[in-house]
This record gives sequence, structure tokens and C-alpha cells, in this order.
Amino acid sequence: MSAIAPAVDVRERHTPATTQWMRNVWTLTRRNFIHVMQFVDGIVTVTEEEIRSALRIILTATTITAEPSGAVTLAAALFHARELPKAQKVVAIVSGGNLDPALRAEVLQNTV
Repeated sequence: MSAIAPAVDVRERHTPATTQWMRNVWTLTRRNFIHVMQFVDGIVTVTEEEIRSALRIILTATTITAEPSGAVTLAAALFHARELPKAQKVVAIVSGGNLDPALRAEVLQNTV
């Protein structure tokens, strides 16, 4: 079984008002590093706009209230499918519920 871990584009880490703020303070401990080296086959980088688009899809197509970092896996699956291993079925784990009401409104308003 292969696993791809989504990651944030380093160029966006210094964006002041970013939806992925929780992932900006991410550090890798020795134990986590060992697990990553053992189980992760690659990393997919997603952008801020891809996260917002994935979050918009989750909010409009489901009853799930995901936080922005919880939409990262869907963003990777939607916008970077060619970078992922070929599969008949794709599972995106959506997590969280810590979504600021103002950000929710903004994401829903900015439909493209």
C-alpha cells in the first residue's frame, strides 16, 4: 500500500491570512520522521486556492463542516491526480470542524 502525504507550498507559508495556518506551525519529531520515511512514498503540494476550492466543494456538496486543513487531501486528489498513484478508488480523509464563520462565508461567496 502506498501513501501520499499532502503538503503546503513553502512559498505560501508566510501568507498572513492563510487557511492552512495550523499546518504552518508543523514540526516533524523523530518518531514522526521515522514513520514518514517508512510509510510515505511521496508528497503532493497544494496551493491556498486549491484548498479553498476543495473546502467549497465539501461545504456545498455535503453536510460536513471541515476546517481548511481538513480539505487538503481532497485538494490533492482533485487538482493533483496525475501525481498520485493510479487507483480505481480514491479516499480523502476530511477532518476538523474548526471553521471560522467569516471564512466559511468568504469561501462560499467566492465561487469561480
